[in-house]
Amino acid sequence: LKVGNTFNISLDGTDWQSDNDKIASVNGTVVTANKVGEVKIRNNKHFFRVNVTPRYTYITDPYLAWGGSKAMVKYSVKAPIVNETDNSIEFGPIGNETSTTYYFGANGLARVLVNISSGKVSEAEILKFLNERYTQIGTGSGQGEQLINYKSLDDKPSITFTKYISPSPLAGTMTISYLKF
Repeated sequence: LKVGNTFNISLDGTDWQSDNDKIASVNGTVVTANKVGEVKIRNNKHFFRVNVTPRYTYITDPYLAWGGSKAMVKYSVKAPIVNETDNSIEFGPIGNETSTTYYFGANGLARVLVNISSGKVSEAEILKFLNERYTQIGTGSGQGEQLINYKSLDDKPSITFTKYISPSPLAGTMTISYLKF
């Protein structure tokens, strides 16, 4: 199912339950896809798995690389590598986004994805992308920036989407930062 779609269970039995309502919830015999992921739906007789896929793929999905090594990032991201240093890998565009760069912390794990937009992908598109995959937990602002904080569905990674506000609408930068491992 794509995020937002529903499915009617035709198997015998009642009392259907989802192992994770964040990914897919059940009301009677109707399953609703909520966030990207996989979940088991069950009752006392039957079970099946629901794979919820994204509706929005505006940017290369950064989720697989959070906390990943450089080798994992290279394997996970299908875009061509433009530049690589000891602490970063820059990928060329694969879809509508401009080039993207992963920065790696002192422990060698991916921490920040930057330059996900320079006018080719809008803030609204990025927020749709993130809202399909993460749960928003708060907002804030700093000097010249707006922040939106998210948690993953398994409550492990925390990420922050940051929009750096610029006087020119084409000069602003948007980043997604991984907060903890």
